[in-house]
Amino acid sequence: MNWHLLRIVSAGLVGVLLLVGCASNPALVQWTSDVLVAERKLQHREYAAALADFERLEKNALFRTDVVEMRMRQAEVYRRANNFPSALKIMVDLENEKAWVDREQLAKILYSKGRILDDAGASERAEALLTRVLNTFPNTAFGWRSWVFLKPRLERRLGEDAFIELCRKMFKRHRNTSIADNFIFEAAHRYFLRKTPEGNVRARKLYERFMTIWIFETSGFWDDVAWELSLVYHRLGLYRDEESLLERFLATREPGWPSPSDLKNYKYAYMRIAKLYMFEFEKPERAARLFQQYEEAFPYSIFRDDMLWWSGHAWLKAGKQSNAEQTWERLKKQYPESKYIRRIQAGYPAPTMETPIP
Repeated sequence: MNWHLLRIVSAGLVGVLLLVGCASNPALVQWTSDVLVAERKLQHREYAAALADFERLEKNALFRTDVVEMRMRQAEVYRRANNFPSALKIMVDLENEKAWVDREQLAKILYSKGRILDDAGASERAEALLTRVLNTFPNTAFGWRSWVFLKPRLERRLGEDAFIELCRKMFKRHRNTSIADNFIFEAAHRYFLRKTPEGNVRARKLYERFMTIWIFETSGFWDDVAWELSLVYHRLGLYRDEESLLERFLATREPGWPSPSDLKNYKYAYMRIAKLYMFEFEKPERAARLFQQYEEAFPYSIFRDDMLWWSGHAWLKAGKQSNAEQTWERLKKQYPESKYIRRIQAGYPAPTMETPIP
C-alpha cells in the first residue's frame, strides 16, 4: 500500500476508534464538545470566557493527560492576552510538579515554556531552553519544532559556514534519532545552492550519504534530496547516475490522479530523462519516443502538448522529418489551443539542452 494512503487510512481508523470511544461515554462526549467551544472563544479573543472554560474543563477532565492539557490551554490564553508572567507561571508549575504523563507531554511543556519566554522578550533564555528540548527530546514532535524555531536564528547569527558545521555536528549527535535527516539535509542543501565546483562535490557526498540511510517512506526530505542530487549529477556530468536517480524518483509514485507529473518536480523528472537521451546520450529517436510516451504515462498531465512539441524536435534531430510532421499534426488535432501550434507555424527555434521544459 502507498505510504501516504496508509497514513490516511490509519488516521481514519484512529478517528473512528475515538468516536466509538466517545460515544460509549456521554461525559467524555460533552467534555470534548466543551473543549471545542472554549477553543472558539480563544480564537475570537474572548479571553476571560475562554479562561473560565478551560479552568472548568481542567476540574472535569476524566484523564490526567487532559488535566495537564487544559492547564496548558490556560497558559495559552494568558500568552495571547500578553500576560506572559501568568502564562509562564503555569508552565513552570507543570514542570516542577512533574504532572506530565509521558516524555512527549514533558517536551510540549518545555517547548511551550520556551515560546512564552521568547514572546516575553527573553530570547536568550528561550533559545537555551529550546536547545535543551531539541537535544533531550529529539524523537518527539517538540524536539523537531524546537529545531524549526532555532534554525533561522542560528543561521543568521553563525553565518552559513558555521551553520553547516553545526548541522554536521548535530547529525553526529542525533544520527540514531528521527530528527537526524533534518541536519544532513540542511548542510547538503546549502552546498547545493552555492552552485560551485566545491559546493557540488560536498553536496553530492552528503546527499549520497542521505540516500544510503533513508528511503522515500522514512524521511520527508527524500524527495528534495533525490531531486537536488540528480541536479548535482547533471552539473558534474554524471548523466547515467542522473538518469538512474530520476527513474528511482519516479518509481516512488504511481501514475494516477493527481498525476505525479503535475506535482512539484515530478512533472519534470520524466521530461529530464528524455532530454538526456536527446542531447547528452545522443539518442534523439529514443528521446522522441519517451516524449510521446509521456501521454500514456501521465494521462492527466497539463504538459502533454509540450511533450509532443519536444518529440517533434527530437524526431528532427534524429533525421526523421516525416515522424516530426506526423507528431505535430497530432498535436494540432488533439490540442488545437496549444501555444506550440503557433510556434511550429512561426518556425520557432528548436530547443536546446538549456531550454527549460515545459
